[in-house]
Amino acid sequence: MKKVTLLLSLALMGGLLFANGSSETSARAKEDAGVDYTDIEGPVEFEFWHNYSNKARAGMLEQAVAEFCAAHPNVKIKVSNPGNYETIAQQIAGAVAAGKGIPGLSTINVPRVLNYAASGIIEPLAPYFEANQVNKSDYYEGFLESVSDKNGTLYGLPLGMSAGVVYYNKTWLDELGMTMPETWDEFKLWCKEFHEKTDKPAFSFPYDFNYMNTMVLNATGKDPLGDGTKSILGEPEFLQFALDLKDLVQSGAAIWTGVKINSAAEQLNLFKIKELAAYTDSSTDCSSIIPASDFEVGTMIGFSKEKGKPAISTASGSCLVIYGGNDQKVKNAAFQLAEYLTNAEHSSAWSVETCMFPVRKSIVEKGLMEETYKKFPGSQTMFENTDKILPKNKSTVMQAACNEIVLTIGEIAKGNEADPAAAWATLTKKVDQILADAL
Repeated sequence: MKKVTLLLSLALMGGLLFANGSSETSARAKEDAGVDYTDIEGPVEFEFWHNYSNKARAGMLEQAVAEFCAAHPNVKIKVSNPGNYETIAQQIAGAVAAGKGIPGLSTINVPRVLNYAASGIIEPLAPYFEANQVNKSDYYEGFLESVSDKNGTLYGLPLGMSAGVVYYNKTWLDELGMTMPETWDEFKLWCKEFHEKTDKPAFSFPYDFNYMNTMVLNATGKDPLGDGTKSILGEPEFLQFALDLKDLVQSGAAIWTGVKINSAAEQLNLFKIKELAAYTDSSTDCSSIIPASDFEVGTMIGFSKEKGKPAISTASGSCLVIYGGNDQKVKNAAFQLAEYLTNAEHSSAWSVETCMFPVRKSIVEKGLMEETYKKFPGSQTMFENTDKILPKNKSTVMQAACNEIVLTIGEIAKGNEADPAAAWATLTKKVDQILADAL
């Protein structure tokens, strides 16, 4: 039992992939057997676990669940916050191993979807969408693809979606007669021009696999992890990207901040005191960056490889998943609750509170984001490009591999590698080994 629990824990937390090619087959078998994916009659009870410790966000979810239960008096749902994503993963592993205590619905972070799906513990959702006549095309494609496996099987509903975006001091740039660049080549010149005019760094590079990966994707036009089984880091564009960063950092035109992955606190502090013109951070930090700044803040998705080609970012954040080890009526009610939590009304209200991306196209098309734009001036450009948020690489070890890439880029940029080409060759071998071990 201990061994089973350990293996399952590793799978749920991204360290191991269980082969499970039968998910689509199982779903089809259920449909053929005449499973009713809509029936929630009779007493139905289950738990909904979420990761939001923020009182306002947790309160919004609890209120929405209460409204859902009021409309369905036979359904009782206990809402709880067991902890962060890691804690939820650990408790799910324990519940699955024990065969009891599994919630009907929970939030998980997007990268874990592949591991949960491969472990066979969450439901493929296509039959639920079809049976409940939910318009799947209203959800942004990039978000749905982010919670689907490499075969396109959908396993989650996007909820608290975020992505890396660029924040910049528009007031300062206006005073200098400068505008934000569109392409990577323009960006490199822009950094040096700003530095020459102000003797300050223009940009801070992100010590974070999410945001650095997005910059690499845009600058090179390629995914360094290739098809997820073997990297393409050996192609010259990738080392050149690292050397470009080194040139900018060593010249003072840009900086590499932070000593810890996933921490942008130092960047924000420099930005607020006008020691930095722009940087990349999570879209959700819009809710703290804009109110904390005494100047006009602008937002954009990023810098593309070439003119006319829009920049992209990659999806992060949370989604809702339904656990397969429950009664069918529980799973049906869990899906209906998940759809309710992500409908236009709740998603637009959620965006106003959290600065997370709206998950349905109709929210923007119907003007339901106006309150968010008013509350966070400068955010409109970011949110109006929600269709440019795409899924990350489908490798189950994507995060581990990208972390290695960020570490090496950082060492090169800071001038700590005497032979960048040799360091890059070592990185390539390490990343390829990480990818191979996951197969």
